[in-house]
Amino acid sequence: MRDEFESSREWKLRKKFLDANVSSLTQDRLICLSKCFINSAMYGCSYPTAVMKEIEMRSCGLLEEYQEEAKEDKKAAAKKSYAVSFVKASDGKSELESDPCQMNLDPGGGNHTLHSPTFVTCKVRLEGKVIGEAEDSNTKAAKSEAARRALEYLGRHCWLLKLKGVDGTSTVSKTELFREIQQRTDDAIGETNLGNRMLRKMGWSGGGVGKDGAGIVEPVAAHGVLGRAGLGLSSSSAPGAGFEERQFRQKVRTALRQYIERGDQEDLRFSPEFSKEERKIIHQEASKLHLRTSSRGKQADRFLTVGHKRSSQQLLQHISECGGETNSHVLLPPGSYQAN
Repeated sequence: MRDEFESSREWKLRKKFLDANVSSLTQDRLICLSKCFINSAMYGCSYPTAVMKEIEMRSCGLLEEYQEEAKEDKKAAAKKSYAVSFVKASDGKSELESDPCQMNLDPGGGNHTLHSPTFVTCKVRLEGKVIGEAEDSNTKAAKSEAARRALEYLGRHCWLLKLKGVDGTSTVSKTELFREIQQRTDDAIGETNLGNRMLRKMGWSGGGVGKDGAGIVEPVAAHGVLGRAGLGLSSSSAPGAGFEERQFRQKVRTALRQYIERGDQEDLRFSPEFSKEERKIIHQEASKLHLRTSSRGKQADRFLTVGHKRSSQQLLQHISECGGETNSHVLLPPGSYQAN
């Protein structure tokens, strides 16, 4: 970073300024302010008020240190003795004055103001304390860098609560939820069924009916679908169209109450096979029972989890009581977080 025309004293002072502010400024702004600091401290240059205030704030006592060194150098130079030869004044006129081609040098007109680029300063505060700060000409970049530094600070001083996968979470599938209905369908034609006994008396031994045994083996089952009452009809206007929805709500409500009565502390996961309308009903029923719901995944893999509502302190206490790890969370000590 040293310029080829920079003296050793200038570089020594500017290097101290660079080292003192390298962690809080971008590279371009750091180099610009360091040169402004040298021009102001060593050559008396002045800049706009905002620039001068920032130079004074970031010099961190370097100016006083330089002034003390300058005083010592003057004292050391005064102690040395020099042989000075005096030159007699001549009474002749200067050749330049009699030269008809003399050039008059006039001072330049007007003052020139150095305009510094506009920088945005972003600070992240926690309970009044700055935990992350960054400057940049781009607002989004300043916010992103300040947030990254804030996360680094928190990672060094705070415990980290990391969300795990859902491999160990208890899962509820559609089959389990409608197990009773399925069992009733499977037993629709049992050994004691009148039609079953009549067919057996006629020589039927099982399997498909008909001449070649090509008839159906399993009875026809009605599969309820939520929110589909027919072409041009809604579930609210069709007679009996809300039966499947009421039945589904009842099953969901029963499963959630059993979850609460068992005292399970881990989250309950509803598999991705539930449709969007069904997940909405699960969310409504969980809210009535003061349970927390959250959706995860995308498209065909999207699923819903249900759990107990806990504050941050309650969640931290629960995980600590479980040895620092549950099926959904793991508690990591300070210093474990690595910002990207």
